[in-house]
Amino acid sequence: MLSGAMQYYRKQPPLLPPPKTSLSALRRNKYRVLSIGLLVGLVSGFLYRWKVGHDIHCLNVGFLEGPLMLAQESQEEWLNKDPLDILGIPDEEIGNLGNSSFLVFTGVMTADVFLNTRAVGVYETWGKHLRGRIAFFSGENSTQPEKYPYMPVVRLRGVDDVYPPQLKAYEMLRYMWEKYGRYFEWFLRADDDVYMRVEKLEEFLQKLDSSIPYYIGQPGRGNPDKKDLLGLGEFDNFCMGGPGVIFSRAMLALIYPHIDRCIKDLNTTEEDVELGLCVRRYLNYQCTWAYEISRTFVHQLNVTDYVGNYTLKRKNMYELTSLHPLKNTPQQYVLDNFYEGELIQKLSLENLKLHRDLYEMSELMSVPLEVDEAIGDTSVLGKPLGLRKFVPRNEDEVLKWDYFTEKAVSSDLYTNPMQKMMSAFKEGLEDVKIGSDVIFDAMHKAGFSVLEGFYNYMRLDPLHGLDIVLNLKIEYPDMKGKGISNYYYQRSFTGLEIRETLNGIDIDEIEDDENSSWFIASKKQQLGDIGEKFVHFILPLAGRLMTFERFIGIFEELCLKKNENVTLTTVLYKTDDFDAYNQTLTILMELQDKYPYTNISAVTRTDSFARGIAIEAGAELIEDDEQGLLLFIDVDMVFDEDTLYRVRSNTLRGSLVYFPIVYNEFDPAVVYNATTSPDHFVVNQDSGYWIQFGFGIASAYKSDLRMVGGFDTTIHGWGGEDVDVFNKFIAYGENITVFRAVDPGLVHVFHPRFCDETLPKDQFKMCQGTKADSSIGLRQLAEIFYLDRNMFSSFARKVNKLDKPEPEIESEEESKKETVSEKKTNDGIEKNNEEKTDDKKE
Repeated sequence: MLSGAMQYYRKQPPLLPPPKTSLSALRRNKYRVLSIGLLVGLVSGFLYRWKVGHDIHCLNVGFLEGPLMLAQESQEEWLNKDPLDILGIPDEEIGNLGNSSFLVFTGVMTADVFLNTRAVGVYETWGKHLRGRIAFFSGENSTQPEKYPYMPVVRLRGVDDVYPPQLKAYEMLRYMWEKYGRYFEWFLRADDDVYMRVEKLEEFLQKLDSSIPYYIGQPGRGNPDKKDLLGLGEFDNFCMGGPGVIFSRAMLALIYPHIDRCIKDLNTTEEDVELGLCVRRYLNYQCTWAYEISRTFVHQLNVTDYVGNYTLKRKNMYELTSLHPLKNTPQQYVLDNFYEGELIQKLSLENLKLHRDLYEMSELMSVPLEVDEAIGDTSVLGKPLGLRKFVPRNEDEVLKWDYFTEKAVSSDLYTNPMQKMMSAFKEGLEDVKIGSDVIFDAMHKAGFSVLEGFYNYMRLDPLHGLDIVLNLKIEYPDMKGKGISNYYYQRSFTGLEIRETLNGIDIDEIEDDENSSWFIASKKQQLGDIGEKFVHFILPLAGRLMTFERFIGIFEELCLKKNENVTLTTVLYKTDDFDAYNQTLTILMELQDKYPYTNISAVTRTDSFARGIAIEAGAELIEDDEQGLLLFIDVDMVFDEDTLYRVRSNTLRGSLVYFPIVYNEFDPAVVYNATTSPDHFVVNQDSGYWIQFGFGIASAYKSDLRMVGGFDTTIHGWGGEDVDVFNKFIAYGENITVFRAVDPGLVHVFHPRFCDETLPKDQFKMCQGTKADSSIGLRQLAEIFYLDRNMFSSFARKVNKLDKPEPEIESEEESKKETVSEKKTNDGIEKNNEEKTDDKKE
């Protein structure tokens, strides 16, 4: 059969056109014919227009580019489009077989309804990593994706998108061989709901000979109840279409002549079954039975158990080549991000190994190492594995070990030494377990049995990385007994990668682009561009006159006196203190008169205070354009001169919103024994804490705020609206990145909090928690406790009594019944004890 296959294979057209008829010449002839036809058409059209010009109303559309140009192409022109043009292959890139850029051609079978979703997901993820070309096969009436007007879409003539797609599957194979058969070694038929790990696929294919007929995929036998209807014999199988089917060039050459007969012989609605029957019937070949293939090309993988959480890091996820099905397009991006991250880690490890080789050679040759900024500091990165990389200079620099189990971590860094295992630790331990499996599998093969792990320790070396010691109980094969073995695991740090951007564009790309040299002349000019952005302060306010005066003083000093491009919109709620209300309006009017070129406005409201409603009311006054950068701020905040720069730098229209992590002061009466802090910008463990779960201070463009739905105006009272809008930006996802970082220039000044008991339960609980966190630090609380333990003990007993429910008053009859019941029970116990004693005596 192999010789017959090769004999037929030799009858196919040559791999390259004859020397005298190059592909360029063929294209030139085609274009020459098209040019003549176009000229004739233009002349005819001109004469027709001259004849009846007064009846024709022409629309001057000018030059058309991108999607508009594609829209002008007729259906027939698209169907007759040059196959190589569809793939975007210029003449100079077409080489002989064996060229790595033409290893595999991938045909993705899709439909018009999925071209803008699943197909684009494939094109943007694993499709861009292929060492070859990819095309998407759809019905002849399909339209080009809006997002990618030049995405390679093949509209199959005479084929629709009606399910089942048997005709589409066969016509796709016919097109692949006729148009691309001479240029590629391997051909992959894939669905639009599969994720393919390209590097593993290419590694697998490079081990095989494409001149041998191969029909590769996950073997299927079909539903046992329908086996007779499928026409499969006892030992027959087919390659399941979901995970992908691979054809060698020789196999596709064998299938091609039988496609018409296979289309006529359709017996089922399953296109992958029909293809398997066709290969079996006419070629006497079957899908591969290899065990490894069935484990790597996975069909019916329960992806929902993996995508969206850290459980992606499982051992079998690293073994898979294809994952199917992915019905939701975002799953493609999640998986691609996961595998790209793993690839980065792999390359980083290779980088570390090279550093270690350089370090070892420098030691052997007694040649000093030179620090190269391009590759990093080899004297640090190249140190060999070991627990003595870091040498402390004094007692304070000694690195401490933390104890951990699968559920908890114990460390002296925590006020409560034992903490629940956080998700970040769990994810890190999954990496350790996966890395350990290699050694454990080798130990099992040698006869060792790993029974359990206990007494695990880890420490963080800030210069070199993470050290982990696992103590394992192991049963040895050649001796009767068990022992303890230590397993050392290190995750070394790699060099820092710094990315500098301007308005979302990499600085290096701008500098390298000769056409954009005018755009960036110097760093000074770049900073100046950022400084030109307008920042619109939106300040919700109800009362708080003295605090407002402090805020206005800072705003005037840092923004108005320095002619910053800012505006201030204060949304003022009326309160019972009419004097404070009127004074607030007076301050704003006087400020506007003093700085007439800065827009300072007030929006007054008479309803109950609601921060979300206030911000929406203030945002309505701002134009929705490139200068619509909004900064949501509270009157309790103080900020420094760098705050505006960070807001402008970290907020990009349509791509980036900024939710800074602000610093919150403790009660100055506890910290300083004073009514206010002497310096609001002192940051340490005694003066305050970072509000990790606070999202009230934020900056975003108005267009982006509207895009995610804005603030929830149904939330009244304290808190909740900031968490809601933060979650909206996170959930929106597409093209919007939420940037969070500690901002030492944004400080929330302490003030007594009042939590209204009429608030909804969740809001009241949040308010109480913030009130407790803001009052005092744990270290100060511990010191107070040690100074007066009796006071805290009596307070704890009092609280304990209050928490216990009061005993119910029982009636005399119920009391008597319980007494009789207790007496009977006690008699029974005594009787049982006597019987047991007699048994023992006997």
